[in-house]
Amino acid sequence: VRVSVPSREKATDEHGKAFTVYNIDVELKVEGTEKKWTVQRRYTEFLSLAEALKRGFPENAFPKLPPKLYRNTAKSLDERQGQLELYLQELLEMADDDLRGFFLSWLDENAKISTTVRSASAVRISFHAGQPATEVEGREGGEGKGEGGEGGGSE
Repeated sequence: VRVSVPSREKATDEHGKAFTVYNIDVELKVEGTEKKWTVQRRYTEFLSLAEALKRGFPENAFPKLPPKLYRNTAKSLDERQGQLELYLQELLEMADDDLRGFFLSWLDENAKISTTVRSASAVRISFHAGQPATEVEGREGGEGKGEGGEGGGSE
């Protein structure tokens, strides 16, 4: 798996508030098949991912997410874009299969963003015809299902 953050775009929400989305290029090879896609994520979605990883995988030491910007200058956005790419690449270097599966589900081009995870064993990833598909299983002890693709959206 390879990820890069080659560009960003300005966007506005339904209330006219401006924000930045980062374009994340993903390359995935599964059983000899290569798939490439681009997803867009806001910084707030990176924050949600970081929090979900800390909650779902508390035994891991994760890379530090770049801080929130209070002045979005071209220079500061350029720096953050590079820092976010490094953050994603460092996450991919972590070898745990459950963690990698959860992270790949966050990068899924068809995913509606929901980065809630209740335990490391609750998230699995499977591949069908070269297409990542996230499967969320209930926790031991019958605590119901995690949220794997419902709700959210790009804020």
